[in-house]
Amino acid sequence: MVPSPKSPRFKRNESHYQNEVLSDTEEEGKRERRKKQLKEIQTEGSRKMLKMQISEQQKKDFEVEFKDAEQNRKLIKAQSLARRWIARRYIKKSEVLAVGRRRNKIIQEVLETERNYVTALENLVNDFVLPISQVTNTKHQILTADEQRTLFPFIEPISSLNKKLLSELHKIYYGREIGYLSIVFLEMIPYMKLYIDYVANFNTALNLFQALLQNKSSPFNSFLKKIECTVKFPKETLQSYLIMPVQRIPRYTLLMRDLVNHTDASHKDYPNLISVYEQINRTAEVINEKTREAENREMCNKISRHLIHDKKEFSLVAAHRKFIKEGILKLVNVERGKEKEEKVINPVLCVD
Repeated sequence: MVPSPKSPRFKRNESHYQNEVLSDTEEEGKRERRKKQLKEIQTEGSRKMLKMQISEQQKKDFEVEFKDAEQNRKLIKAQSLARRWIARRYIKKSEVLAVGRRRNKIIQEVLETERNYVTALENLVNDFVLPISQVTNTKHQILTADEQRTLFPFIEPISSLNKKLLSELHKIYYGREIGYLSIVFLEMIPYMKLYIDYVANFNTALNLFQALLQNKSSPFNSFLKKIECTVKFPKETLQSYLIMPVQRIPRYTLLMRDLVNHTDASHKDYPNLISVYEQINRTAEVINEKTREAENREMCNKISRHLIHDKKEFSLVAAHRKFIKEGILKLVNVERGKEKEEKVINPVLCVD
């Protein structure tokens, strides 16, 4: 039998049912809340895990980037060192090539100047020395034998010496013979003493040449005009030819010094080049000393011509005597009651 809705029993049952429904609803709400909380926890955990994963990935990426940067830095440093090494090697190679080019240029200059010098000596011998000597002691005589010996001392031996020197140099640099420039010079240097005697006599030869030129109507002047008007000698004169042997040894000294400075110490020719330079330099020093002695003798001769002792000429020339100085000396004589008297003399100082 179903209780009536108005009966107390029905009301109790309805209240109990409502309480049960309410409790079920609360349980459901709690479950929902727990699910939500659990979901939030899971979401937060996932987020943290994701963050951790991201940070780990970033860390790995940073490590990779750091390693790449370190490798790049090492690579750049290695490239820089390599470029520096290549540049130094290139510069060194360029310097070696430049020195080699300069050395070859000096050798070519030696050959070229020697060729021009030998040509000038041949012109001097063929066009001046030989024509003058061929008419000696004839009615067409230009110079006496003594004048020829004074004006052209050792010209022919010097010409023969330098022809030989040029020939040997050509054999090495233009022929098939193997050798070095220094070897040729070492063989020829002992014969270069001819230059010492030539230079010692040069001032005497020059004075004779000037004296011969003063006589305008002499056969010598006529001969010079005839020769120097030819097409072969548009610029050169006899005096310019005569001074060439005087200038040659100093020129050798400069060329050899330049060649030594541009030859590597490891070069096979270097020791011999040093020897050539030293020997030619000694020859040049001897020539300079002989030149000073010749100038000294000439000055003593010049002074002697103006000295008279007991109405006779007095000679200052002696092997041991040297000219020191010439100048103007003013003597002043002052006495009381008299005017000042001055004398100007030209003293010469010589020593024995």
